[in-house]
Amino acid sequence: GSIEIDLPEFDRVGVYTYPINEIAGNTAGMEYDTSTRYLKVVVINNPDTNSDEKFLRYVSINDGDENGNKVDGFANEFSAGTLEITKKVTGNMGDQKRYFGVTVTLEIAEGKNNIAPIFYTGGINGMKNPVEFTDETATINLQLKHDDTFTFYNIPYGTTYTVEEDSYSEQGYTTEYTYSNEDENKVICSPNSTVKIKNNKEETVEVGVNLDNLPYIVVLGLAIAGLAVFAIRKRRFN
Repeated sequence: GSIEIDLPEFDRVGVYTYPINEIAGNTAGMEYDTSTRYLKVVVINNPDTNSDEKFLRYVSINDGDENGNKVDGFANEFSAGTLEITKKVTGNMGDQKRYFGVTVTLEIAEGKNNIAPIFYTGGINGMKNPVEFTDETATINLQLKHDDTFTFYNIPYGTTYTVEEDSYSEQGYTTEYTYSNEDENKVICSPNSTVKIKNNKEETVEVGVNLDNLPYIVVLGLAIAGLAVFAIRKRRFN
């Protein structure tokens, strides 16, 4: 962006310096330039005596006083990251075809305005979906099964997030979360944040016939039966 400044009419030569400061805004994820710049105006006599302009003005912006280095102006930096949520289902009774409900909540930093479009992809259709906010909060309900991944893009730095799965303890599942950002409030502060959800279900299986080994058991049984018949016939013969 740029601004226009109306300079006064200078009626004498000299070096005129004006300090300029940027007023920080409230855009979420924006780091504002808080340094002081200096507008430097050098006024000299016009060597062209036939000109209607008596003076010439040279204007520049400096990063220090009037003797500082020339700069373009103020440099603001916008930072945003991604949030990746993955699902794993383990255990001898873990249903890897089942979908688990997960609620994701995003909350913009207090007093900030979010002007960046946040969206997510993944799940059944894998389509790009916009995130809708009510005031400063957005709530998104997801359905994940084993090896599913949802990714949220363009989340401004300073945004807090929570990822909470529905309770499946009554069905025998335990839930474990692993965060890449292990801070207390889970704040987006890096390009890539991840949350891994693992559901595990283990049950004790009563000892019985393992059907995978049934053919071998049948063959072994036939072999034993054959040996028994052979032994009985030999005994009778003797």
